[in-house]
Amino acid sequence: MNQTATLQIAQVKVNMSSVVWALFAVFIVLLALYGVLVRQTVFNVVSRQQSENKITDLNSKIGDLEFKYMTATNNITIEMAYAKGFKDVTDPSFITRTTLGQVATAQNLN
Repeated sequence: MNQTATLQIAQVKVNMSSVVWALFAVFIVLLALYGVLVRQTVFNVVSRQQSENKITDLNSKIGDLEFKYMTATNNITIEMAYAKGFKDVTDPSFITRTTLGQVATAQNLN
């Protein structure tokens, strides 16, 4: 009985040692995964901040361009147009575009 108990204790120690090393390996893997996820999160936050800064800059530029456009359109007068060589149209002609549906029905009728 004593020898059997000693063998069982030795086997439990071996099994316990394997379990401890397996848990340690799982802990290391989880720690590495945590590090990767934190790194990715930081990267995403920085990328988002950079994108928001670019959007802010572009919106500012668009606002400036819209202001310049409105200023330019308000400064256009008929006298300025005549000075640039534009003339009044006596007989206007308009160009229309035929839609695909009209083209298809015209081809089916012929």
